[in-house]
Amino acid sequence: MKKLSTFVFALLIICFFALAANAASPAQGCSIRTTQDIVNNERVLVIPKNTKVKVVDETTEAFVVEYNDNQYLVSFQASLINIKEFIPSIDCWLDMAQPANMFSMANEQIAGLTDRQFYHNTGSSNGTEAWLRYEVAQKLKSAQEAFLADGYSIIIYDAYRPYTCTKEFQSAYRNYLNSKTNDFKRQWFGSLGESWFLAQKASSHNYGIAVDMGLKRVSDGYVLPMPSAIHTLDIRSAYVSWVNADSESAENARYLKDKMESCGFTYLKSEWWHFQDNTVQKSAVIDIPN
Repeated sequence: MKKLSTFVFALLIICFFALAANAASPAQGCSIRTTQDIVNNERVLVIPKNTKVKVVDETTEAFVVEYNDNQYLVSFQASLINIKEFIPSIDCWLDMAQPANMFSMANEQIAGLTDRQFYHNTGSSNGTEAWLRYEVAQKLKSAQEAFLADGYSIIIYDAYRPYTCTKEFQSAYRNYLNSKTNDFKRQWFGSLGESWFLAQKASSHNYGIAVDMGLKRVSDGYVLPMPSAIHTLDIRSAYVSWVNADSESAENARYLKDKMESCGFTYLKSEWWHFQDNTVQKSAVIDIPN
């Protein structure tokens, strides 16, 4: 009986590892984009930068993809995954892909920024594509599952943002601010100052590690009100302006913040909508078009 039990135990172990080896990758069938040229061991180019390929499997650090009838490894660090395919239940409405975007300050339009379409790919415009580093997308998936358990669902307003777009954004916003008085800036930035609302160098979006997001109620699609409209670039969007407010919007913002932090994201003080994963190793900024 003892020998039989040992045999059965060994057989179960073998079956377990066989099943584990054959388990499908969570990203299987999803699209990724290469953020740099992929070369083989002989340093020969095998997949050019900004190529979309489908995932067939994954290792602990890389996707297995098929390209030109061959299989290659593409590291997580050298790629972005389409989060709409990886998390189908989320909504994607990329503000910067729309002709009428929602950027504003002090209830004013920002010349060169408001109603300017920065992203032109069809997938960006129609909500079928939004891109993130895989490690971040995995945490976002956990967050979506947590929100769904409470009856809510994520709306993505921005994810990966090309570095070129950030530089164009910075230029337009600086020109707008240069036309304003110091009193205006003090009124609308408060104690935070303009550097909180205007990235001085690269944005975390340029590394594919940040999302701008809101929430909707699953039962009827109702978008939860927040302390300001999305991409309102002044003190009304900042944590200091609503933390003690006794209102539905403040409660919603606190709920969003607490849930995202519990899933491993870091909150940006000046923007209730912005969350990033500071644990992911950054490489060079990414600048492939959306």
